[in-house]
Amino acid sequence: MNKLFLPGLKTGILLLALLTFCQQGLALSETKSIEKKVVHLLKESREQTNHSLTNAQQKALDALKISHGVPNDTLQVQIRLQLGTVVSLRGDNREALRYFEQALELSEQSNYPRGHCNALLKIGTVFYTWGEYDKSLSFFQKSLELAEQNNYREEKVQALNFMGKYYHTRGYYNQSVEYYKAAAEAYQSLKDNDRLITLYLNMGKTYISEGNIYMTLNYYLKAFDACEKTGDQLLKADVYNHLGSIYLLLKQPDKSFEYHRKALKIRRSMKSPEAIASSCNNLGETFLYLSEYDSASVYLHESYQQCLLSGYRKGTVKALTNLGRANNGKEKFAQARVFLNKALQLSKEAGYDAGIVESTITLGQNCLQTGNYQQAVYYFEQSLSRMIPANLNEFQADAYRGLYECYSAQGKYQQALAYHVKLAEAERLQLMAEGDRQLAELRISFDLERKESDNQKLRQENELKQLALAQRSWIIWSVVVILAFTIALCLLIYGRYIQKRKAHNELQRLIRELELANTEKDKMFSIIAHELRNPLYWFQNLTEVLSKNHAQMTPEKLQKSLNAIDESAKNAFHLMDNLLNWSRTRLNRITPRKASHELSVLVRETLRMFETVLAQKEIELLTTIPENTMIYADADMFSCILRNLISNAIKYTPSQGRIRIESSSDHQFCTVRVCDSGIGVPLPEADKLFSNNNFNSSLGLMQEKGSGLGLKLCKEFSVLNGGQVWVTSEKEHGTCFAFTVPLAS
Repeated sequence: MNKLFLPGLKTGILLLALLTFCQQGLALSETKSIEKKVVHLLKESREQTNHSLTNAQQKALDALKISHGVPNDTLQVQIRLQLGTVVSLRGDNREALRYFEQALELSEQSNYPRGHCNALLKIGTVFYTWGEYDKSLSFFQKSLELAEQNNYREEKVQALNFMGKYYHTRGYYNQSVEYYKAAAEAYQSLKDNDRLITLYLNMGKTYISEGNIYMTLNYYLKAFDACEKTGDQLLKADVYNHLGSIYLLLKQPDKSFEYHRKALKIRRSMKSPEAIASSCNNLGETFLYLSEYDSASVYLHESYQQCLLSGYRKGTVKALTNLGRANNGKEKFAQARVFLNKALQLSKEAGYDAGIVESTITLGQNCLQTGNYQQAVYYFEQSLSRMIPANLNEFQADAYRGLYECYSAQGKYQQALAYHVKLAEAERLQLMAEGDRQLAELRISFDLERKESDNQKLRQENELKQLALAQRSWIIWSVVVILAFTIALCLLIYGRYIQKRKAHNELQRLIRELELANTEKDKMFSIIAHELRNPLYWFQNLTEVLSKNHAQMTPEKLQKSLNAIDESAKNAFHLMDNLLNWSRTRLNRITPRKASHELSVLVRETLRMFETVLAQKEIELLTTIPENTMIYADADMFSCILRNLISNAIKYTPSQGRIRIESSSDHQFCTVRVCDSGIGVPLPEADKLFSNNNFNSSLGLMQEKGSGLGLKLCKEFSVLNGGQVWVTSEKEHGTCFAFTVPLAS
């Protein structure tokens, strides 16, 4: 019965090993397939961001859902950054912040600095939207530092652009322009058309604050020309929005309405609350300019509601302030004060100087209209105390006019005269700015007329040329058709030839790869069959002898037989482990999972399996591994290397011999040595020990037979762990194997 059972056991072990190998291969293949699908979904989500935020969000959520089984932290960071971006555009900045913070934490854990840099940028934009400007600046600065350290050009220019926006919002226009110019140079070197458009808009907005309308419109028209080449709908809406604002400044409300409505149409289709709020606010301002307060209120109320949805604090302040102006115009002064006080409170919480100045001036005008002169003076003086340090000079005339009218109405003519002088100076500056504006309009009109004149001449020349060409057109078309047919035929013939040649080359390559794979497979199975036969044969003989003769054996002999079986089983397991690992390395199916480990702990755990055989052979084992030496490696690979080297040392060390395990470290690597007092290896043979073509193994001192695979695994696992392995030996003077492993940082 035993003779029938044991061959079946051998077959079962072999089948189990093969089944395990196949399962591991299938699992890895499935993981790779999922990872490709996640990358594809992420790409589709980014493409949809410019067309449909709903589709973009669904694609990103699908990617997140199926990515949990993919051990790729970099991909996890990118998914969360994309989800946060789409969610932010849809107005849910709190949810966006949650995704960005997850991306920040994952990028830190996985040592992914580019993801860390992008996460810092995204978190900064959320705080900027909420009006927490100083907090947003700290994130932009950290992102810029990280981008400069790692030479991330794209992230660097984004950080420069956002810092320019921060300084513009806070009224530091010179610093803002410096950051924008630095970003513009980098954008042009990257040839990033979309982000260059955004930069043109930001720089134009800065020139508005300086009163240089010509430069503003110049940058806006550059952005308009560039946006015709882009498919980004939200970016096109931004350009229309800025053009609408500049045309209102140029006192052309019809043009302003045209561009603002174009922008709003695109933004409604994209369902982006923050962008819709901006367009509605700008349309409301245009109606305020025309004193159409009811129409203005409709758009401003919608702007306010959209700002609340997205948490857009700066937009909320603008909408509330404009609602205050609209209610002042409708003489609903109490309702106006409610809106304006709320705008003032939000501006103070955010440190938004322009919001504070505009809301206090409008509150002063409200009090002036209702005859509350003392309160009006207070608000006008508050606005002046804020606008001068913040360089918001465009509001000075309104504040001086309000103070002049307050003191005049109270009969305080001396104070009224003082503010009248200041008002005259402010109006003089405004007249100069108005002159610059009119000059800008003239320059723009002149440029347009000159272009139109040039175009008219070109049209006339083209008409003459077309008349001349019309007489010969039929000849030209005939030649073109014949040439096109000939070229198409040649291309078809050449294409078929190229396809056949490619197919032939590909077939030859596949045949070569198949032959190599078959050779490798035959070699692998012959080695597995040959190497498993010997230890299982001895295991069978020992168990057969024990089962037949155990009753007649003395306890000492019985114990000795059991020890022999135990050693035979361990050797068979060790050989099986080596065979499986070797076969996996042949098929490139092993991926190291590196982490920090204490060297002395790994060594102690590995030595436990050799205690019995060391005692049987009376070999002394000395270890001098220091405590607290941390290495960065795959623990299983490290243990496999050490296990094979110790097994090899025991095999060739005589009874009463000695084995030493020691280590030393430099700045980057730890070197582990396993030295024995055995028979040694001649130098010519030592050079062949790690060769992949050498599967011969000499017998040990007690006739132990090896597979020849152990040292090859040592070499391959050392390389996978980021180190190397070598041997120093001398005949009859012992052998010393050494391998390196990186130290943990």
